[in-house]
Amino acid sequence: MSQATQPASDTDGGVRRISFGGAVVVLAFVAATLVVVKTTFGWVQSKSHEWSLASARRVVDTSLVSAETKAGLLTELGRLEAAFEAQAIDYAALFASLQRIVEGTLIPVTELRRVADTAELDAADAAAFRALARTFEGQAFVPEGIEPVLEELRAGAAPKALAAQVRALTGAAGSEPVQEVGVDPVETFRALVDATLAGNPPPRFDPR
Repeated sequence: MSQATQPASDTDGGVRRISFGGAVVVLAFVAATLVVVKTTFGWVQSKSHEWSLASARRVVDTSLVSAETKAGLLTELGRLEAAFEAQAIDYAALFASLQRIVEGTLIPVTELRRVADTAELDAADAAAFRALARTFEGQAFVPEGIEPVLEELRAGAAPKALAAQVRALTGAAGSEPVQEVGVDPVETFRALVDATLAGNPPPRFDPR
């Protein structure tokens, strides 16, 4: 009597076939994931300049500077956008220039000076706001101790209510009126844009 043929063991070709099939599925999943990641990364890259420009425009639009200053700054942002779209500048140059609006001190300095000029402050308090602006003018970033004052002003706080805090930040430097040197933020930013378009963008800010 012949011996019955034994069924294939689970450790035989069946498992090898399943393992191979599983490997194919895994490889297909990995390949599909890489395609999605690559596509998504490419899309993010293609949109980065739009998001950066939108951020800069939002900072200008919500700032406490005059309508004329806003219009001038937005015009310069438009020049940067046009240059980037014409491939006259790369994204690194665009981003470094936009940092001066989004992270720099140009707008905060202008905001404090405008508050001093337009708010109902006495001479000493107005001098304190101008002195506070001078303490960080030309620096890369607004000092941490001054940011809360700017945030409260932007939120609608009365400048008079913040005068004591401002005087504390400036000390004796804010007690006497000082002849201010006129600094036009639009002209300052226009000069930066001119340099960027000429191939000399500002250096990118280091992280804080």
